[in-house]
Amino acid sequence: MSACIASARFQDYELAKAAKACGAKIQERRIKMFENKYQLTLRENIFLAKKNITRSVWSGVHLEGFSMTYPETETVLNHGKLKNADPDAVICANNLKRGWGFLLNNIEDSAPALDFDYMSTLNEIVAANDSLDPGGIRTGKGAIVGTAYRPPIKSKSEIEVELQKVLDIESATERAISLFLWGSKGQFFWDGNKRTAILSLNRVLIENGAGLLQITPDILEEFHTLLHNYYEHDNAEDLKNFLYESAIIAGDFESTREMG
Repeated sequence: MSACIASARFQDYELAKAAKACGAKIQERRIKMFENKYQLTLRENIFLAKKNITRSVWSGVHLEGFSMTYPETETVLNHGKLKNADPDAVICANNLKRGWGFLLNNIEDSAPALDFDYMSTLNEIVAANDSLDPGGIRTGKGAIVGTAYRPPIKSKSEIEVELQKVLDIESATERAISLFLWGSKGQFFWDGNKRTAILSLNRVLIENGAGLLQITPDILEEFHTLLHNYYEHDNAEDLKNFLYESAIIAGDFESTREMG
């Protein structure tokens, strides 16, 4: 009898040891997964972002649910006029262009800190003309179309504490992606939350030479499925993995600045 008990305890020990080792490997893979994919210089990453302004704006317009072709986006950003254009789409495109301009003009020497005041300034720019209070903290009930999720109302001090936890994440790429998820789900502003979060995350990537993140129309359907799942069930890992694998680019630098 004692031999059977000893054998069972040994088996339990071995199973526990194997489970612990498996968990450690999974954690190791997860940490490795969110390491920076690319390592550019700041100058290279700024060049990459400027070269991709039109593509970033085009992607951002589609992320907001508008339909605008790439050539139409180019026309709008070059101050041209479109026939039968949706005025709200045009406003969205121009505001995103201004948001990217603010980001790139304030990222080198004496750049303002990436804090909630900075994010509020970004929101004031990208949500101009379509928000109840551009740049102002949401003080009323929030809702996200297509989900039952209702974001809570939070004070500025509560938001700042949460933001600091995100900014303390070691990996720049994981910090950037986590910042997007946090800002999108938090819905801290009356409107333009995803636009604000996209620009904020790209500042983290750019100033750390980690590339650029764009949610282009070809991956939008899967992105929305995962985003809604995150809103409803707080499943962050699937969305993080998707953005990491499908949305981070380095353009012409991909073959020469890839980490690994």
